[in-house]
Amino acid sequence: MRKVVAGATLRPVAQIDAGPEFDFEAARPDRAGVASNLVLDFMPSALDALNLLKDGGLKTGAKWHKAHEICQGREGSPDYDWVHALCHAIEGDDDNAEYWYRRAGQKRHSRSAELEWQHIHNRLAGPSI
Repeated sequence: MRKVVAGATLRPVAQIDAGPEFDFEAARPDRAGVASNLVLDFMPSALDALNLLKDGGLKTGAKWHKAHEICQGREGSPDYDWVHALCHAIEGDDDNAEYWYRRAGQKRHSRSAELEWQHIHNRLAGPSI
């Protein structure tokens, strides 16, 4: 049985620039029903980007930059645009944040980054079981 992974795409191994330390043989799927010359290329989810912001203390810094980069890579996708809005709210660029809230079809819930993070997290993560 094949597993479908949200945000994953398949690309031929020859198109991947992974550097000399990457072990292509170890990455080749076996007995999974996927062609052996393909590997999964994961795109972090909007929730992953949101969690990076939290891990970075809801402040600018390396994790903020990574979250921002993830969101920019999926510009036009409402969930990513919503997290992108929070990125700019955290950095204090309210005009840019409001632009991304509009693009996401959302309104800012709170001026508190912590409360806004929680609101977005609750919506993206769904109900906990």
